[in-house]
Amino acid sequence: MFRVLLAAALCLVCVGAGLAAPAPKEREWKLIRFAVEGTHPPFNYRDAKGDLQGFDVDLAKLLCERLSATCEFVRLDGEAQISELLAKKVDAVAGLTVTEERRKRVDFTDRTYSLYPRFVAARASAISDTSPDALKRRTIGAQLGSVYATFLDEVYAPKGVNVKLYVAADDVTGQLAAGRLDAVLADPVALYQWIDKGRGHSCCRFVGGEIKQVKYFGDGAAIAVRREDNDLRLLLNKARAEVMRDGSYERLNARFLPFALY
Repeated sequence: MFRVLLAAALCLVCVGAGLAAPAPKEREWKLIRFAVEGTHPPFNYRDAKGDLQGFDVDLAKLLCERLSATCEFVRLDGEAQISELLAKKVDAVAGLTVTEERRKRVDFTDRTYSLYPRFVAARASAISDTSPDALKRRTIGAQLGSVYATFLDEVYAPKGVNVKLYVAADDVTGQLAAGRLDAVLADPVALYQWIDKGRGHSCCRFVGGEIKQVKYFGDGAAIAVRREDNDLRLLLNKARAEVMRDGSYERLNARFLPFALY
């Protein structure tokens, strides 16, 4: 009787094993759909034909080449990017600033570049130290509603720095060029372009170093993916490491900006 019961039990085990769901297959990722905002040259913008271009786009293409995958690009406004990612309308968001708030909703690849704000002052200015104490009683400008304005209001103004805000970015740099401001805090790429090719070429220069305040300016930029797509994150990290190692990243960097992004 024992042998009969044992045989029956073994049969049930075999049947149960046969009915068990097969292990899920890892996705091959032959097509990766990237969300890009398209409003921040030279990182992402639309050309005369309306096609998405820029550093973020070309870096994504390099990564797709390493993965033997096809890239598709979808233009999405900043507020919609993470929502559409979570809704599975896209697979990744290129060049997204890494913040603690965003980490609560999505995962990120390793950093693709760092971009922190800097101060610009008149060429004749004696400013070299840009700490709050050193700029006490100075007048510093920024764009109204920007993260730079928030940073100056919360960190510099309490130390006695006079913060003046303007609606348009051009107004901020224009006031500096006119000698009405001691310095300006803004995006380093926009400031570089203004100094290199604009009115700022003859009047102004960078002072101090990068302002690496993660609380205000994030922890660099990376590619955002859904939490459940950790396999995609690992693949993108592997491809990123390859383009960093073989010089492709450095060459791409040089095509868009004269200073290192990483």
